[in-house]
Amino acid sequence: MATGSAAGPAAAYLVRHGRAPAGERFAISQGRFVGRPSLLRVHVAADAVHVGGAVTAVAEGRFARR
Repeated sequence: MATGSAAGPAAAYLVRHGRAPAGERFAISQGRFVGRPSLLRVHVAADAVHVGGAVTAVAEGRFARR
């Protein structure tokens, strides 16, 4: 179970602090300790953070207007 909303900022942090390569793709793994291992591919560019990987829908919903 992985979340791009967590992986994106984590990737930017790692690059900013020299723990991951700037301008290159690398992987972040999540979910191992809850039994749902996932792998996300990230790329931190000068002006954007890109997050990708295989997905499975786990929920669906709709917004209702009041």
